[in-house]
Amino acid sequence: MNLYYKVAEHIFTIRTANPVMLAAGMENLKPFESKKSDNIVFTLVLDASIEEQGIEVHSYNTDVLSYRLKKNDKGYCILFNNMHYQKKCMMVSNADFTEIKTNMSSDDIDNMALNNILMFAFSFSTIKTATLMIHSSVAVLDNKAYAFLGKSGTGKSTHVGLWLKHIQGATLLNDDNPIIRIQDNKVYIYGSPWSGKGAVYLQEKYLLNGIMRLKQAAYNKIEPISGTKAFAALLPSCSKIQWEHDLFNSLCSSINIIIKNVPIYCLECLPDEAAARLSYQTLVK
Repeated sequence: MNLYYKVAEHIFTIRTANPVMLAAGMENLKPFESKKSDNIVFTLVLDASIEEQGIEVHSYNTDVLSYRLKKNDKGYCILFNNMHYQKKCMMVSNADFTEIKTNMSSDDIDNMALNNILMFAFSFSTIKTATLMIHSSVAVLDNKAYAFLGKSGTGKSTHVGLWLKHIQGATLLNDDNPIIRIQDNKVYIYGSPWSGKGAVYLQEKYLLNGIMRLKQAAYNKIEPISGTKAFAALLPSCSKIQWEHDLFNSLCSSINIIIKNVPIYCLECLPDEAAARLSYQTLVK
């Protein structure tokens, strides 16, 4: 059975023999349930019989997550390992990430692993449509959105939390992986099923009115950035495959549109109310 979901106005489907188990375990997908559609960005099939394939071209390792990307004439094989996974998992994809399989059984789903696979699938299947997933925490105020970027541990969630506490009317759109989409040279940001510890899964869309890259400091100081500095501030927070030129070029084109249409700032700050008020006064003009 196929289950359909809509994220940032893109529809994808998951094919499973046990839709009840999938729906029960993946509650973050529920707000994004959609009607059947022939216009989908990718299909993900749960198929425990798939096997590892291809030649390794890239690997990535941290203390928690590692993955290995293999490639052959037909597409990609990505192997994931996470200390929190029940077991190693794998996705096999065609070249444009429209047809994907994972080695999970429909009756034995690792929810965390499946979410990571869906994030990869969504990011890379939509990147050529001026759509990008960004590692960010996003506040909404007066129907406009403000994205806060930074390295892991910088304090993105803390800063947005200070907005929610001290800026009247501010709400949280997403706390980890919102989606940016460019339409008619306007830049919009959407909630997604992937919101990290914030666990806010909203099917909502707002005009992106400002971007702030955070850096920890012993003081509060803000400055506008543009051009190559703005590009360099945004790129590290985007989901990407840098070694695949077509996909990476599409991402870079989208970033260039964003930095021409959205004010971008760098905020060196403390985790305090004064920092939140400074970013608010700068962004909300």
